[in-house]
Amino acid sequence: MANLKNKILNALKLGKGTEDVLSDLSFYQTNLLKNHSNPVVCSKDKNTILKRYTDLQNIGKSLQRYGKLKENNYLDDAQEEKEDIENVILKGGISYCKYVWHSENGENTCDKCKELDGKVFDYYDEIPERPHPNCRCKVEVVEVEDDNSKQQNPSDNEEPCDAINEIEIMIKKIEENTKETETLLSEVETYVQDLENDVSRVQNLIQEADSTLEILSQEYGKHLPECENNVDNDYAYMYAKKVKWQTLLHDVQGLLNPIGAFLNTLRIFVSNYFELLYHAYHLKEFEMDKYYHSKANCEATQEMGILGENFAKILSDQKENFDQWNNVYAKSHKVTIEEAIADSERDQVANRLGRERGRKYPYCDCSILMHDLLPDYKK
Repeated sequence: MANLKNKILNALKLGKGTEDVLSDLSFYQTNLLKNHSNPVVCSKDKNTILKRYTDLQNIGKSLQRYGKLKENNYLDDAQEEKEDIENVILKGGISYCKYVWHSENGENTCDKCKELDGKVFDYYDEIPERPHPNCRCKVEVVEVEDDNSKQQNPSDNEEPCDAINEIEIMIKKIEENTKETETLLSEVETYVQDLENDVSRVQNLIQEADSTLEILSQEYGKHLPECENNVDNDYAYMYAKKVKWQTLLHDVQGLLNPIGAFLNTLRIFVSNYFELLYHAYHLKEFEMDKYYHSKANCEATQEMGILGENFAKILSDQKENFDQWNNVYAKSHKVTIEEAIADSERDQVANRLGRERGRKYPYCDCSILMHDLLPDYKK
């Protein structure tokens, strides 16, 4: 895994070689899935392996987005995606695991099992099959710390510190931090006031746009393109401006009240979940989950702007992680891990589509925007 981490960082630094990295990621993911289904691996480590798989999957998706953005000359967005990948990797997004064989070491333990006891393997392909039927050996997944994250221990020969001096230094730092905090609070208050002023200005712009659109609508669509008093282009331009201002307004309002934005997002998700249950258990209308999940993401993004969009993503991700665990473990293994991941990714496609459309069309009803995700019998 250390080689994989360095390979990704080098590919990002040089701006090439991402295809080879994606191939390596796919190899490691396949490796992890094999580990997950291997009966010799301890059951308590299954979730660890699944998390490692999800981490690599997310990094792979980010690399693909980075490649597409760069390929289409969206260089600022590509740079932002690159920095996100680097931050994820450097903060432990790629964890190193080794596999340790543990034999039972009882009176009936065979010689082959005794030889394997304590042996460490780097990859699944190195782990041998159980030597015989009814073997009680287990393989434990052990996480290995990154060298960069290891903290050096103080030397045994180091002189003991002066406690009084240390306390005085701490007090001095606390006083400095207090002054910095007071300055920061003052700056925050100024920023909040600026944001509130921005809200007022944007609201005025939207009102002016509404007035202009009302006037232009009297002549909209009533003239041929070559007519001198054709106002259709002016109407389309002003409507597009109004949409941008409305999106900006939602973003700023969300920033002014982040807790309210989160609670409203949660309210929207719960409301759509109850609607889904009503259709499923009362009306006996099934296969509506993707529609309601995407609709919840759309409504949260429309009402709370960029904060609502981020909170919706967090709630959606948590739900999908729980569903994967629930489908694989809590339902008597009704589906395989591969099937659970594939179903989760289909749900996430709908969730992302809801957020994208909510961002792009802040005025449209989300039930109409997401109509294409309804099951065929409801269209």
